[in-house]
Amino acid sequence: MAQREKKEHAYNRINKDLKSNAIAGPLLFYGREKFLIEWAIGMMETQWISPAAKELDRNNLSWEGITLNDLMDFCETVPMLSEKRLVVLRDMKNPGEDFAAYLDQIPETCQLIMIWEDPDKRTKAYKEIAKRSGEYEFGILDEPDLRKYIDKRFRQAGKS
Repeated sequence: MAQREKKEHAYNRINKDLKSNAIAGPLLFYGREKFLIEWAIGMMETQWISPAAKELDRNNLSWEGITLNDLMDFCETVPMLSEKRLVVLRDMKNPGEDFAAYLDQIPETCQLIMIWEDPDKRTKAYKEIAKRSGEYEFGILDEPDLRKYIDKRFRQAGKS
């Protein structure tokens, strides 16, 4: 019986991508580990957003009630004192084709992060968004990865 190759967890992938500056274009985050999603957003904020301009250069938006024009306004606003503007779009649900087409037009000065809690991977909308963005599935960490994550956080806090 052939052993299945272990898929690298999004936590490890995003860490590597941030260190090598390999993140470009919009990102799609989904999965059960909401804590890790928030951790990844925090890592990007630390890397790209100036603490003095956090209120100006980081936006949290909710899918409910936002129009494509609103999103375009946020994404196309130039960052004030930071390397990039961070736009976090939460609670995505069934985006249309116009939304997916806009993802190709987002300026390099903006990092759009879309959080879609439980996307149906069979839909056309999901496939279009996944094709146009970096996709990170934050599933449950297995025990060795969880231990590494906890150990690292303790060391960063000066604890053992």
